Parts: sequence; structure tokens; C-alpha cells
Amino acid sequence: MAAAPPGTGAGPPVADRLTARAAASAPSGVRGADDRRGELAAFLRSRRAQVRPEAHGLAGGPRRQVPGLRRDEVAFLAGISTDYYIRLEQGREARPSDAVLTGLGGALLLDPLEQRHLHVLARADESVPEPRLDTARATSTRQMLDSLPFPAVLVDHRLDLAARNAAATDLLAPLLFPYDDPTAGDADFEGPEGPEGSRSPGSPESPGGPGGPEGPRSPGGPESPGGFKDYGDNYARAVFLSPSAHAFFEDWAQAAHCTAATLRTQTGGNRTSRRLAQLLTELHEHSETFTRHWEDHALHRKTTGDKRFHHPRLGTLDLTQHTMDLPHGGGHSVWLFQPRNAATAEALRSLPPSPADN
Repeated sequence: MAAAPPGTGAGPPVADRLTARAAASAPSGVRGADDRRGELAAFLRSRRAQVRPEAHGLAGGPRRQVPGLRRDEVAFLAGISTDYYIRLEQGREARPSDAVLTGLGGALLLDPLEQRHLHVLARADESVPEPRLDTARATSTRQMLDSLPFPAVLVDHRLDLAARNAAATDLLAPLLFPYDDPTAGDADFEGPEGPEGSRSPGSPESPGGPGGPEGPRSPGGPESPGGFKDYGDNYARAVFLSPSAHAFFEDWAQAAHCTAATLRTQTGGNRTSRRLAQLLTELHEHSETFTRHWEDHALHRKTTGDKRFHHPRLGTLDLTQHTMDLPHGGGHSVWLFQPRNAATAEALRSLPPSPADN
């Protein structure tokens, strides 16, 4: 392995570092024309900090002034100039070539998902329309969901629950509709307290946003602290803002991490969606946990994974979640929750209709 290039590893001037940090922390979809370059810059910085110098045969140890690789080391390993790489990290360079992106992927040890995300960020077109599912395909997908014996939902690129079968509504009702569910206020379920639905101290960070399968509700209504009856229109909103989320998930911290990472993966190339911008702004404003995960630039794309939910009426449910992308589906996918044992299967079959079904 060749020796590292000369350089002190000193970063850009303080003003440039502060500008880059501000750009990285602002919600995606809200920053205007510089959004794409800002996202690319933040992703490069996050991955550079994660690479151990020893992975490339470079000297590590306590004398290094930065976590991970230095900028000049990344540039050397990628076969580009240090000045050019600094401009990329500062969001001052547009549309790097495929050869540059491939070189950066090798230098930063990106896996296939991260490499694809890097290309998406670099090639994102400001004029790309928001993904949509045509009417015929949406209808056939809903019919397919209704025919399935176990919970299944149709999810779009921003994790909106575009459709769900009755079994999914019953399974997820405590999470999506905490103000309808009579058990949501139980002491063990960290739900709303009192007629105004005030949250317990252990619940997710804030009132939620415009939720529900019927569309946005007007703020200021009696249903919840935020004026909304439920969180049923968006999975990310439910995970981070529903008062019952902590109790519903066996490992809420892991669920939060995976949800933020999935949302970032799904929306990597979308820079013009007003609805996405509104969702991200809401989550940033009301959930410090979401902001922390979002700024990590973690990605998540797992087709199969085990889940454990704690249902207030059924107890512990063990399921395997299968994720299937719809061909030509405009960024939509189907999540199918398959019972992992006979007890969970029997519990789901015996589940009475939830209040949200009425």
C-alpha cells in the first residue's frame, strides 16, 4: 500500500466549516437549489469519519486530529485532487463524474447500498416529480392486500401508509391510533392522560402531525395535543411521535434508527416533494431523536427482518417483516408481517376489530 499523501489534515476555514455544518443539519427538501450538493457533502463527511485509517494501511493512533480519514487521504485514495474533494465536502462542486464517484466509493469503503445512494445524490435532478402509483396498480395492490390472511401495508417513498388490510389496522392500531384505543392510556402503555390527551414523560418527544387515513386534520381539534386524531397516515410520524411507540416496540431505539435510515434511503433522490419537506420539518421540530438519526446519514434496506411488538390486548407478538418493492410502482413497496410462531398466528386470528376499524 502506498504511503499516505503529505498533509496536515487541517480542514477548511472556520466559516466554511460552520456553513457546511448548518447545511448538513437542515431538513432535506427545505434548503432550495443547493440541497443536492449539501446532501452529497454531508454524506461524504459522515462516511469519511467512519473509515478507520488502518483499513487502508494508513497509520492511526491518538496523534490523528480527526476521526476517520483526513480529506487529503480520501482524495489520494480516490485519485482526485485534495482541493476538488474539499469543494465536494463543502457543497461547492456539482455533478462529479462516474469515475470520481467510483473512486470515492472505494476510498470510503461504501457497501453497494451506500454506493448507489452516493450516485443518487450526485445525479438527483431538481425537476424529478414526486413518485406516484397509477390508479389501476393501486387498486390491484389494495385487492391483493385484502386477500392476505396476515397484516400487510402499502408504503410509499416517504413511508406514508397508502393502504393497509384489516389485519394490519388491528395489529398497528395501538401505534397509529393511540387516541382511539381505550388501552392507550394504561400505565404500561405510556399513552395520553386525561381528557386532553397529555403525554406521559416517557413518550416520544412531541405531539404529532396531520395523520390518519382520511387525510390531514385541522389543527386545534379535541382529538390530541396536536389537534390530530391519529398517526395512521405515516409510519415515520407514528414511530417518532406517537405516545404509544415506546411501549409498542420491543426495541424502540432500534425501530427509530431503522425508520430514519429507511426514510433517508427511500427519499435520497427526491428534492422537490413539498409533502416530504413538510414531514421532515415536522419530525425535526418535534423529535430530537429523529434529527440525531437523520444527521448520521445511515441507510437501511432490508428485505426481511424479525419484529417483536407488544400489543396491549394480545401481549407479545413475534413477526417477520417482508419488504417487496412493486415493479414500476413509483417507489411503493408492500410490507407483509408474517407470524413467526403459532401463538402469534393464533393471537392475530383472534384479534377483535380495533376502534380504528369502526
